[in-house]
Amino acid sequence: MVTPAPSSGSAATPQQAERRLVSVLFTDMVGYTALVEQLGEEDSVHFTRMIYDRLAEIVQGHGGALRGFAGDSIMAIFGIPDALEDAALRACTAALAIHRSFAEAAEDIAARFGVRPVMRVGVCSGSVVVAAVEGADAELTAVGRPAVDESGYFDGPIKVAT
Repeated sequence: MVTPAPSSGSAATPQQAERRLVSVLFTDMVGYTALVEQLGEEDSVHFTRMIYDRLAEIVQGHGGALRGFAGDSIMAIFGIPDALEDAALRACTAALAIHRSFAEAAEDIAARFGVRPVMRVGVCSGSVVVAAVEGADAELTAVGRPAVDESGYFDGPIKVAT
């Protein structure tokens, strides 16, 4: 049985399945592969850590939870584990903050690494079901399709462990 979405700030228990509106934020850096080849391995590690730290700080500062990281890209979800009435607004505000942060830091990043990163950010919102699908004691997972497939990042439903 799936229960309706709770009020803001509540969390589903592992025994429940709960329908909820969430927003998913994706990032991708333009030309990342060529940039890390240009930088070399050691500098690429420092560069990638700088990217991740900057993205993580912004997402978490806006109430999002990081759920995936691969080099230059992250996937973050707003509305899990705690329901948020303003998940879409938070995700969009975080997306704008990411663009602003990289634009403001462009000179410093260029001085340090010799490159000017340009981030692409996408936000998708929609309904998912939050549940512990791997057993009663497992972490909560979001299963659903909040318009993610339209962005080209996924071919099927998302499954995001919390």
